[in-house]
Amino acid sequence: MKVAALLLLLSLPVLAADPDTSVPNASVSTAIIRLPEAPKRVVDRKYVSLLAFQAAANIFDVESTIGIQKKGLCKEGWSSWAVGEHPTRAKLYASAALANAGTATLAYLLKKKGKSYWWLPQVSAGGVHTFAASRNRFWLGCY
Repeated sequence: MKVAALLLLLSLPVLAADPDTSVPNASVSTAIIRLPEAPKRVVDRKYVSLLAFQAAANIFDVESTIGIQKKGLCKEGWSSWAVGEHPTRAKLYASAALANAGTATLAYLLKKKGKSYWWLPQVSAGGVHTFAASRNRFWLGCY
């Protein structure tokens, strides 16, 4: 039984090959087994690098928000509806992790479907957090 299974596995590449049309007596009705194509990798270097960019932007945003709140210069503005006016570091990181998971999942699903704009959720979320962090850190612009 093991020998029969091994012979069947060894004959699959031969059966999957295109029929040789140069052989004069080759039967056209010969059944050819087509092996499925190897799936494309969804999580590749580009996906992981955009995920790292988004995570770094979130960390920069959270730390700059905490730093400016410690100075007593401002309160949380745009995301105060989600985390409150004076959020703790843990609450900010929890909300950032949830947002990262959502945008990473959306980008994964778009890339899996073959959409050319799969990178848009991660880049836009990372850009928003980079802008907010630079506003906190360099412009000291609080509302």
